[in-house]
Amino acid sequence: MNKTLEVTSETTPQEIFNFVIQHLTEQGERAEDSTGICAYRGRNKTMCAVGCLIPDKFYSPHIEEMGLEQILIEHENSFSMKYVLDLINSHNNLLSSLQYFHDNCSVWHDQGGLSDEGLEELSHIADQENLVLPSFLQNYTGGQGI
Repeated sequence: MNKTLEVTSETTPQEIFNFVIQHLTEQGERAEDSTGICAYRGRNKTMCAVGCLIPDKFYSPHIEEMGLEQILIEHENSFSMKYVLDLINSHNNLLSSLQYFHDNCSVWHDQGGLSDEGLEELSHIADQENLVLPSFLQNYTGGQGI
């Protein structure tokens, strides 16, 4: 999985949500580094819920092992991080929910794919953010991809 969405001022929260959910269901697993810690860019070209919104030209390994708030604090005046900072500032609540979702082991099956709890959590995030679940989730049965 190596596709990213470059978020602009025209990108809606629904578009972000749909892209991230499509990405995670196709990827079928968390993005983790070699030690098993969640990563924006993980092993085997995996990307987390926020990492898939950061095109390679804007990605920096300096953000690894940092939460969104820590990135805002530590890189607040960094011109090279402007895209990432704008992304977080514009969609902080949604990104925080999606990042927490990605990092939560209980939303993933041991064999890969989203668990029933994961699907319930996505529904909760959609309700909380006034979004709708993408239609492709109606046929989602877990496991690798849809």
